[in-house]
Amino acid sequence: MGIKFVKHKCYIVATCDRDLKRRIRKIPGVPIMYITQHKYSIERLPEATIGGEKLN
Repeated sequence: MGIKFVKHKCYIVATCDRDLKRRIRKIPGVPIMYITQHKYSIERLPEATIGGEKLN
């Protein structure tokens, strides 16, 4: 089971730094969480980074 976790890494980056968000967007498969208007927001992954499957 440990091999499965190493194989399928899951990351999310939480930041309000605009420069860091711009750099993280270049990394496929890493969503960005940030706070806007006193609420948490998470940027959706482009379909190309999730194998073309749509999120429900």
